[in-house]
Amino acid sequence: MKAIAAALALAAGLSTVGTARAADGPYLSLGLGAGFLEDLDDSDGFTTEFWPGPILSGALGYKWKLIRFEGEVFYGYFLVDDQNGPEGSRTRPSSPCFLCGVSDVNGDLTALALMANAYVDLNLTDRTSLYLGGGVGGARVSADYHFDITVLGLPAGEIDVVDDHDQVLAYQAKVGFALDLNEQSALYLGYRYFATGDLSFNTEAGGTLDQDGLGTHIAEIGYRVNF
Repeated sequence: MKAIAAALALAAGLSTVGTARAADGPYLSLGLGAGFLEDLDDSDGFTTEFWPGPILSGALGYKWKLIRFEGEVFYGYFLVDDQNGPEGSRTRPSSPCFLCGVSDVNGDLTALALMANAYVDLNLTDRTSLYLGGGVGGARVSADYHFDITVLGLPAGEIDVVDDHDQVLAYQAKVGFALDLNEQSALYLGYRYFATGDLSFNTEAGGTLDQDGLGTHIAEIGYRVNF
């Protein structure tokens, strides 16, 4: 009898949790993800490739029935993997070294954005929902590109090509699933596409390097708490 009573009590508890739905009102969310930045072409005819990088986000918003609005801070960091020009060339026309060759490409690119987002939450079960959303805002994109160089095939140090930033329009789209843990909190798992307008950086040689805007595919997980 004690075992049956315990089982009934557990079932009752699960039933109570199962009907929990995150309440309306203000909320705070924190997210962590992995970003996959598309290759970027530039005005020198080069294509820059990047390693996958970490994505951090935090948002303050308001939930009302099936609709949410929020302001979000977004940060992404990407290390340069490789950079190649026409027919595999690795010597930039704008390089300050006439006889330079490139033995390795280094650097990174970061994006810090402030976004205004809106969502629709479509209930699937008592505790799960599908969310669809998007947003617009502004991003500060910083690039630091430098090369390990050779002169006549011999190592000759490093050349900084770009160490600059640009401020551009940013926009994004999101889709994912949320699991309500109780009336105050939820976990979410989703996909985000984050993009910006075209970029323009000042080069160390005194010129300008125009580069494609960012196009980033992001898998993310996060936690949202109402207060």
